[in-house]
Amino acid sequence: MTEDQVQQRKNLFMGGIAALGGVGLFIVLFSVFGVEPSGLTGAVTTGLLIAAAGCFGSAARIKRDARRDS
Repeated sequence: MTEDQVQQRKNLFMGGIAALGGVGLFIVLFSVFGVEPSGLTGAVTTGLLIAAAGCFGSAARIKRDARRDS
């Protein structure tokens, strides 16, 4: 893997971790403020989970493509 690919993979992985942390933060905030589950809270958490999956998937694709090109 080139240095650029390593850096890009690291950034995507950290973005996925941040998105998962955001899910945890929103769940804690929703419970602290007593927000009832609704379409809005579901949309926020679903969006963050999709973003995390996208970041992790892209990071895995970079690694797979680098292995294939070697």
